[in-house]
Amino acid sequence: MSLLVSYYLGSVPFIIGLLYFWGDMSHNAFAGRNCAAASFGMALLFIWMKCWQTVFAVTIRNSIHKVQAGPWPLTRMTSLIATQSLIQSTSFFVLPLAFVLLVPLGWCYAFYQNATALADGELHDLKMTARKSWQHARLWPRQNHFLIFILSIFSMVVLINLSIGFIIIPYLLKTFLNIETPFSMSGASVFNSTFWFTMIAGTYLCVDPIIKTAYVLRCYYGNAVSTGEDILTELKSHARTLKTTAIVLVFVISPALLSTGVSAQTENVSEDATIISPEMMEKSIIEVMKGREFTWRLPPEELQQIDSDFELPGPVESVLFWIRDSVKKLAKTIGAWLGRFFEWLKKNSAEKRKTEKTSNADWIPTTRLFLVIFLVVAAGFLAYFLWSIWRRRRSRYREVETEPVPLVPDLTDENTVADELPADQWLALAKKLKAKGSLRLAMRALYLATLAYLGDHEMVSIEKYKSNSDYERELQRRAHGNLDLTKSFSKNVIIFDRVWYGLYHITPQDIDSYAMDQDRIKRFAEK
Repeated sequence: MSLLVSYYLGSVPFIIGLLYFWGDMSHNAFAGRNCAAASFGMALLFIWMKCWQTVFAVTIRNSIHKVQAGPWPLTRMTSLIATQSLIQSTSFFVLPLAFVLLVPLGWCYAFYQNATALADGELHDLKMTARKSWQHARLWPRQNHFLIFILSIFSMVVLINLSIGFIIIPYLLKTFLNIETPFSMSGASVFNSTFWFTMIAGTYLCVDPIIKTAYVLRCYYGNAVSTGEDILTELKSHARTLKTTAIVLVFVISPALLSTGVSAQTENVSEDATIISPEMMEKSIIEVMKGREFTWRLPPEELQQIDSDFELPGPVESVLFWIRDSVKKLAKTIGAWLGRFFEWLKKNSAEKRKTEKTSNADWIPTTRLFLVIFLVVAAGFLAYFLWSIWRRRRSRYREVETEPVPLVPDLTDENTVADELPADQWLALAKKLKAKGSLRLAMRALYLATLAYLGDHEMVSIEKYKSNSDYERELQRRAHGNLDLTKSFSKNVIIFDRVWYGLYHITPQDIDSYAMDQDRIKRFAEK
């Protein structure tokens, strides 16, 4: 119920306002005077509805990932309002056109549903939101069209049920309880435009939450193809059972294996050290990762290269190209008409000069000269206008090309190493991620800042193949006299491994405590 409250808190005011707007514009004598103000109010209610529908989608997505909802600062809410206003406002023009053309309807409908499911204010980029929504709209087109077909049939069934219910209930009240209502007294007059519009609005409130949930799931499984989010969610759902099983195994099996394990370790440590090398370990890992159980169902590299080099225009782009070609043909036709018109004027003026000797026949050449001068001046103004636009665009592109593009490493990539950024830039990135609510990525940025600082002081050497335990042993070897430094770094490694590779839930206070430990490590390293 709390999930549906977030949806109906935004949708019900818009539906009520739309019904009032429909009735007022249909029957009010002063509808023309109130139309502008009422339309502006409906636009605000529409933005209100789309923002709350996005909150509804974000809540569903958090329940799928089994994570708590993040904060909603002012910047995130402003980004959400701006994105929904700019993207969803175009649906009033694109969806009717797609419905008339019929072919691009499925992709366009999925695009606007994905924009509601993905535009949660976190991206802060309208272009990125539109691009991700279009990528998910192009994903699995057969499933998308089948989903639209099933939901359309389901919507018709709900519409018929609501209509029959609202028609029969007044007669049932009159028959069994002898309660007379205006609906039972009106008879067949209930079948008017307001009644059917109300039934369609009620059907929308019943069906649209299911539609939003379906497209949130499509985006979730679309991301899971490349990120494996479904596997992580599955592991989180079984985390408590796995913890209990692990504790039982530790207390049952570890006493039996303790004695044999110690003796086997002392006997084979020298042989294993000579046999197992890093190259052999890496080769073994690569062979295991090539197995079927670790191979993701991704498109081949050739198809990815083709998609990146050449992309077919979408349905909206095709329509825009058709409009451009039609305008060009119309301009050529008008130019041909004007040419024939001027030829006719020239011919007519020549004939009149032969037959008439009065001075009144000179108005045609004068008019033609005036039209020619007018067209030349208009063409000059048009050329100057286009040249000024081209100059501004060129100067803007030059400014963009000269601006340095900051390189922000991908913290979700395991191949990201600490020497890609200086320590102060890692700290600045950690502050930004903490402000956005990405606490897990912020902790990794703090840990990489610690490694970068230790690498600058030549206490560790940053390498891509090294693990956290390798860095810990290297620091103990190089700074064996500085016990405070090695203990603090070992503590930070344990906390980071628990958060990054485990299921430990962190809070902003944990990030602050981790940052204080990172400052303590810097002071110990300077000593």
